[in-house]
Amino acid sequence: MRLPEIRVFALSFLLVCQAQAAPLRSWKPISPARETQDRETGTWQFQDQTGSPWRIIVGADGGYMSYGSLNTSQEGTKTGYALGGRVLVAYYWLSMVAEAGGGGAFISVRGRNPSGSILCSGGGACTDSVLTKVPFLDASVRYRFGRYLQIGPEFQYNLGSDFALNTDVNSGVSNQGMFVGAQVVHEWERERKFRLGARWLTSISGTPRAVHQLQAFFQMAFDLPFTGSTSRPKRALEQVTEEDLDRASYSTPRSSLPMSIPDSEPPKTSEEALEPVPVPTPAEE
Repeated sequence: MRLPEIRVFALSFLLVCQAQAAPLRSWKPISPARETQDRETGTWQFQDQTGSPWRIIVGADGGYMSYGSLNTSQEGTKTGYALGGRVLVAYYWLSMVAEAGGGGAFISVRGRNPSGSILCSGGGACTDSVLTKVPFLDASVRYRFGRYLQIGPEFQYNLGSDFALNTDVNSGVSNQGMFVGAQVVHEWERERKFRLGARWLTSISGTPRAVHQLQAFFQMAFDLPFTGSTSRPKRALEQVTEEDLDRASYSTPRSSLPMSIPDSEPPKTSEEALEPVPVPTPAEE
């Protein structure tokens, strides 16, 4: 390891140690009573409670694909997997979430072909394989059940051809597949919003094939520029510096401190009040 690298490593290690040495205080979540009050007054919009309702959503998808057979004597059902990702723009209402955007997918499916095809080598029964790389548009609207659960319909439109959708997979006819379905999302928030979800889609593009897509996905949210989006503090635990402790030690307490009250003397009688008070003379001193 060269000297500059050693210096960078040492400085980074020192900064991490200092950050970990600072005392931490935990962030207190909003109480259920406060959340109910915010909902009734219309101020509750989404989990972080502040800023713009716009968010950018970035995520990865993966799951199962199935293309049904039109004629079992000539082809078999094709199954496989689909992997991809998407970027969406989301808007939050009191009880709804709407989002739209695009992404891309890599689809690999195969199935037994009893009659053979040009996809097979040497003729005869073989396995047909179809590989697809396709961009798409995506839109969905979901209802929010409380703070975490969301359920709603989804629509996806392919911008490229998926030849496994064609009546004859060997034809190479161009197509733009359309899919509809539903998705369920579990959303929570730490330093930013995170999602785990699942979707089911089926084709409505006019193909006679029964097409099913089952996917799981993970997504995370980012602030949308130029909309005033602000999320919760970037750390769930807030660092307390020595300066904060010194300032707190000199601050005025919010409530008065308990003080002991001396016993009051009994009231003097009129005769005691009229008695002269002896004053020492210089000779006596």
